[in-house]
Amino acid sequence: MLSEMGTVVEQDETSLYATEVFQEFIIEGIDIDLMSGLQIRHGEGVFIYPFDEQSIDSAGLSFMALIDWYVIYQLIPGREQKGAMIEQYLTKQEVDHERLEQLRRLVLPKAIRNRIDQWLN
Repeated sequence: MLSEMGTVVEQDETSLYATEVFQEFIIEGIDIDLMSGLQIRHGEGVFIYPFDEQSIDSAGLSFMALIDWYVIYQLIPGREQKGAMIEQYLTKQEVDHERLEQLRRLVLPKAIRNRIDQWLN
């Protein structure tokens, strides 16, 4: 359906992602990523994103929580600025400790687990 609405962007194979499904589309000038089974390789293993059923809204659409993006951007080289922007925003908000603890239990580099520990303490 998305390919009928816009342009499919061809993807280069990368060793960073082990995502089951990833496709990028440009629809009316907007870049849209379709992902399923998000997995990111790093030096200490593979981070497998745990889908959160509570992130489904009343229309049946799934939206990732900002705290999820905070962790994910720390795993992706070149996204440090986005991670820092989220961290800055989160310092002024109530952080979902339960979700952060859930993410911390996953396969993450020690440096990221340590950073999460700072939020949990």
